[in-house]
Formats: sequence, structure tokens, C-alpha cells
Amino acid sequence: MSSNLASLSVTALFGKILSNLPKSWRKTFYILFAAMAVVALFETASLGSIAFYVSVIANPETALHSSYTQMASQFLPPAVFADTKSFIISLSIFVVLLIAFKNLLQVFVNYRIAKFSSKVESYYGGVLLNGFLNMPYEWHLNKNSADMVLAVQWRIHMGRGAVLPGMLFLCDLLLVLCMLSALIIASPLVSGIVLVFVGGTACLLSRQVRPYQARVAGRCRDYEQYLNLKTTTAIHAFKDLIILNRTKFFLQAFMDKAVPLARDQGMVQVISKLPLGVLETFGFFMLAGSICLISFYLDFSTARVTGTVSLLAVTAWRVLPAVNRILNYIIAFRNARPMIESELRYVDEMRPAVQAAENPPSAPEGFCFNNSIEFQQVRFTFASSETEVLRGVQLAIQCGQTVGVIGPSGAGKSTFADILIGLLQPTGGEVAIDGLPLQGGVRRQWLSDVGYVPQTPYILDGSIAENIALGVAKDEIDRERVLECARMAAMDYIADMPLGVDSMIGERGVMLSGGQRQRVAIARALYRQPKILVFDEATSSLDGKSEDAIMQTIYSFKNTATMVIIAHRLTTVENCDMIAWLEDGVIQQFGPPEEVLPRYQAAMHQK
Repeated sequence: MSSNLASLSVTALFGKILSNLPKSWRKTFYILFAAMAVVALFETASLGSIAFYVSVIANPETALHSSYTQMASQFLPPAVFADTKSFIISLSIFVVLLIAFKNLLQVFVNYRIAKFSSKVESYYGGVLLNGFLNMPYEWHLNKNSADMVLAVQWRIHMGRGAVLPGMLFLCDLLLVLCMLSALIIASPLVSGIVLVFVGGTACLLSRQVRPYQARVAGRCRDYEQYLNLKTTTAIHAFKDLIILNRTKFFLQAFMDKAVPLARDQGMVQVISKLPLGVLETFGFFMLAGSICLISFYLDFSTARVTGTVSLLAVTAWRVLPAVNRILNYIIAFRNARPMIESELRYVDEMRPAVQAAENPPSAPEGFCFNNSIEFQQVRFTFASSETEVLRGVQLAIQCGQTVGVIGPSGAGKSTFADILIGLLQPTGGEVAIDGLPLQGGVRRQWLSDVGYVPQTPYILDGSIAENIALGVAKDEIDRERVLECARMAAMDYIADMPLGVDSMIGERGVMLSGGQRQRVAIARALYRQPKILVFDEATSSLDGKSEDAIMQTIYSFKNTATMVIIAHRLTTVENCDMIAWLEDGVIQQFGPPEEVLPRYQAAMHQK
């Protein structure tokens, strides 16, 4: 379905946006639609009363004795119709009260419409972020983070670009239909003239600008994606760009797309203003022609001419701006359409993962890692590649062991770690925890039992405590646990910081050294008391002194937790219980360090 979004009509696309909303929200939409119909009826009634009011002022005696007045006299007090003065005063009060009530009702309905569209924005923003967070890890490897951030920001197009103009479109459309219906009843001939000129002009404008507008909207979407990507890259790489003196490259790349984007957005504004001028011109021509027709060629009484011309004038006064707004709502929707299609494609693509996350499977009762982790002929190939990264990996890690994984670059060590953690699913073979496949509920429980320390940990722009307890609300952080983890990770430098664990460390931890950031990552891994710790090249970017200090901290957990240490440097793993030599996706040897390391060194010297 998502692949056919481009072929959907505007109405069908709007319906798809609504179909993704909760049932109670769709019910709210229908209630608002009914309220819009009531507003349109009151608007028509108020305009009709104004036209009648003008005809009464022009010829009060005739109006007082008209058939409409005689009919109304059966339901109203006789004093209203006692004389022309009483009649005009009573009618004036009625018209004022009707218009005031109509305006109050319109303000209330417009407020509810705006509130509903804002809720739709927040709903789609939540759906997209929830979907991104529940998609498989491998899916994220093939996506650009800047595009996903932009997709969440584009939630405004679901509300302000689609639902809000769509509902206001319906509101004005109902208004136009009600007023034209009233005009048809009052004067069929004049109504035909209005329909031909106003309707024909509106349709002609819409058909003429549609193809050009679609191209412009598509270009604007592509430009915005490109600019977001370049801006994000430039800001993240700021330090490197300053050193390399390459800031002009990104600035020029930005301006190369920003200028045409501004030009296209300017054309969008021109297109949005175009209908008003055209409709005003044709509308006045229609009004003047109708007045001449009624005054000189139709056998109407003076009162009827006054009433019909008044009704025509107030109808034109309201219909032409309404038609202009309708065209602008269509233009706004078409401008937002490329972004809306992108949002809906994401929603469709992520729906199965979100539904699965809503009813997560449970691990078998009593499941707890106590024995071993077994790789049983595990194979893995990324979906975007045909090359096998792991080829029949077979080994067993016993509970409580410290296992080192070594191998040259590209051997598959990080992929091995991701499969061990449960982030990636083998494309062949199986990983078993105490004999149970690492899938479903077992995988879900396993993820909560693993502590992971990567080579480059993510550091939140917050305090040390917030980074250690990442993902926990500030007022729910277990401060005693934070201090304990900081002590276990040998974060002695906290004592020199003015606010201790509440000290801010800047975006990406810029106020800390590399070794200090790694200690934050270790403390984070320890915070939830994991049963297994995985260190993926956790010291490869550190100098020798910092590495020695970090490794001393890591080995302090030996025999208290199962540990898997992935490393390039052999000194990092020489104190492990077992070593797995991984090369070309195959376990070349698995055994004690004194057996594996000499053979590995000899093999590397021969290459």
C-alpha cells in the first residue's frame, strides 16, 4: 500500500491519515465535521438575515406585509409587527444576536479543529519515534540518523499541512454549498451564473497549477532532506572541519541547495496568492453582470430586486474569500504531500515492529543465565550484502568465564558481539542461552541482562548521573546505585568536579577525556547489574596509560560476571580465561591464552 501513495487522490490520502488514528480520534473528527455543518448553516442564516435586513431598510412597508413576515408573525409576539419602527428594531436585535452567536460558535469550532490537528501532529511524532526505536538494529544500519530526525520533525505536515487545511477546507466547502443552496432557492438563474463563474474559475486555477506545484513540492522535500543532512554533518564534524580548514565546502554545499529552495518556496507563496486576485476580478464581473441582468432584463419588483441584489452581494462577499481559502488549502496540502507520503511510508513499514512490541513475548518461567552461551554453526549476512560476515561459528562460553575475541580488522568481531548481545539475528545456525534459542522472550530478557561498552560510547548532554542511568527520569535515578557504579568503574575524577555526579559534561562528553568517557560507559553498563559484560574495542582509541587503567578496572570484575572482551591489542586479552581467534568469519582457534596467542602472533607475522 505504501508504494502506491503517490497514486492516491488527495481525498484518499487524507483518509489514510485519519485511518491511522485511534478510533476515538476518528469519532472526534466526525463530531467536528457535524459541528462544521452547523456553523455553515448559521453562517448561511446570518447572511440571509443580512440580505433580508437590507431589503427591510430599503422598503419597510412592503417587507412588513410580505408573506415571510406574515408567516413569522404566527410564532413571534404581535408587538414586533406593530409598526415599521418596532419591526426594524426587533429585526436589528435579532440580526446582531444571530451574528454574535454564529461568530462565537465559529471561534469554538475553529479552536477545536486547531487543537485536533495539533494532537494529530503529536500522535504521528510519537508513532514515528516509537517505530524507529522498535525497528531491528540491522534496519538502522541502513538508515541515516539525520533523515529519521527530520522525519519526526515533519510531523507538523500531518497536522498543519494536512489535517488542519483539510478540515478548514471542509468547513469552507460546507459554507459555500449552504450559501449557494440558499441562493438557488432565492434565484435559480443568478445561482447558475455564480456557479459557472466561481466554480469554473476555481477548477481552472486548480488544474493549471497542480502539475507545477507537485514538482515544486517534491523538490522542496528533497532540498530540505539534503540541507538537514549537511547541517547535521557539519555541526557534528565541526572540530575536524576547523582543523582541516574545510568549513567552506559544507557552507557551499548548503547554499547550493538553500538558494533554489528559497526560490521554490517563494513560488509557493506566489501560487497561494494567485487565486485571490483572479477570483476577485471574475467575482466582481459576475456580481456586476448579475445586477444588470436583474435590474434591466428580469421582471422583478423593487423589493425583490433589493433583496436578491443584497443576497447576491453578501453571498459574493463570503463565497469568493471562501473559495479562495479552499484553493489555498488544496495548495497547502499539495505542498505538504511529499512529506506526508514519506511519513506514511515510514508508518506502514514500521507497523509490524510496533505491533510486535505492544505484545512482547515472555521468557520461559524461571529463565536465568547460569550455564553457557553456545554459538551453534552461526552464520550471518547483512541484507544489503551478499558476503557472509560469519561462517559457521561454533563455540561455547561458560557462565563466569572471561573470554577474549581477537582477529584482524574485518574479521567479524563486532558482528559477533552484536549477535551475542541479541541486536542481530543469525541468518543461519543458532545462539542458545542455557540451551534456549536466543529469540522471542529469551532475547528480550537477555537484552536486560547484558551490559555493553562500545569503542565510542554515546554521551548525553547532561550530568554524569544522567549518563550513567541513561534512559531513567532524573527524579527516578537511584543515586546510591550511581555512586556505587562510579566507584566500581574507578571514576575517581568525580571528586574533583564541583557538583560530583551532578556535574554537566557537555554534548558528547567534551568536558571529559577519552578514558573518562569510557569509565562513564562502564558505569552505565554496570548500573542495571548485568549478568554478562561485553567490551567491544572499548580501549582501542586510548593511549597506553589510559588503556592500562581501564583494563585494570575491567579485570576487577573477573569471576564476578561473565565477560567478553573484543580487542585488537593482545595485551588487552592476555589475562582472559579463553581466547577466540576469529578471522574471515571463522573461529580459527578457541582455547587458553597461552595456546592461542602465540599461534595468532605467528600467523600475523607471516602476513
